[in-house]
Amino acid sequence: MSKLVTYNLPPYVTLINNPHFNGYVGAVPNQVMRSQIPISLMSNDTTVDRRHVLYAPYKLKSLGNYPKGKYTVVVPGNSSYSGTFRAVATTNTSVTLAYPKLGNVPYSVKRSDNYMDVNSYSFAYKSYPKSQNPGGFAPFEKYYDPLVYDFDANGWHNSTSFIQHHIIKHVYFRGKITNSYTYGHDIVYLPELPFNGLNDISDPTELDLVPISERTALKGRYFIFIKKMPNSNQIECEIFPELPKNKNVEIWIEEIEGSEIYPINGSNRGSGAKINILYDGFFWTKSGVDSGLVLPAIKNRSNNTEPALITLPEGSDYGAFRYYSGRKRIKDFDLYRTLNIPPVGTVIENAIPCNILI
Repeated sequence: MSKLVTYNLPPYVTLINNPHFNGYVGAVPNQVMRSQIPISLMSNDTTVDRRHVLYAPYKLKSLGNYPKGKYTVVVPGNSSYSGTFRAVATTNTSVTLAYPKLGNVPYSVKRSDNYMDVNSYSFAYKSYPKSQNPGGFAPFEKYYDPLVYDFDANGWHNSTSFIQHHIIKHVYFRGKITNSYTYGHDIVYLPELPFNGLNDISDPTELDLVPISERTALKGRYFIFIKKMPNSNQIECEIFPELPKNKNVEIWIEEIEGSEIYPINGSNRGSGAKINILYDGFFWTKSGVDSGLVLPAIKNRSNNTEPALITLPEGSDYGAFRYYSGRKRIKDFDLYRTLNIPPVGTVIENAIPCNILI
């Protein structure tokens, strides 16, 4: 007797032009994509925002339920769940496959990070909450990717505007602890992240090396602390208070090489780290009779099952999403499959990430 196994998939959607996008009317003039800004023109504390407009240029349209047919599943390290199987039921976000000889073999516990974990996302899980901003009749939601879309929004009923922040902060080494690490610190303002209500923090060095005057008056701002261990090429970065985990914040660090001439407190003059913080701002919808749902909504749900890949039946449309692989991928996916925009990592071709529905 066959055993039925259901897999979660990303929503089955396609990308179409937004019929009520009216160009970049009202856009903030100094907002450009980070890839368009030369490094030499970036200031010490630079905010780089995507255009903020009334409507998004694109929207998502449902492709309906995933097609019936034979699906090929690859579960890392688990041959019992891997193979080609017939779909007996599908929805817009799942497929149920018939396994003829599975028995009581358990599904794999999460061990690798090679693929996007679909179970860790909540896609279009509810309508927008109402905005607390002026004009609060317009609801808002968070977004993951620089392109944001209506999800099945009817023309002139629901539309989006969006913004993404790329903060670049140069943090320089201030001193060196004997027989230990070199350290530096600074304060950064991160607009549209939850307001930091802390007034001060403890000294991260635990040696009273950071003056109290530089650890206070933090309300609304965040404290960045960097350190580098001896004989190490890696700079560690801590942010106080901890950044919210469900806001899809990406951080990457680039080393600043200083001069060995006239060192400061044992560290090379002008050396440190360029801290890049990329995160989503708010986006809004223009409400109408119906409420649209926007993808994706929330990341970082807890899950302990192994992410897998699934190949759709031959001739199927793979939708709007483009997925990435590799343990060190920059992001899990974007919505650029049908657009002429270069990928940001190693692309998964003709397959979709999935995970077993528990």
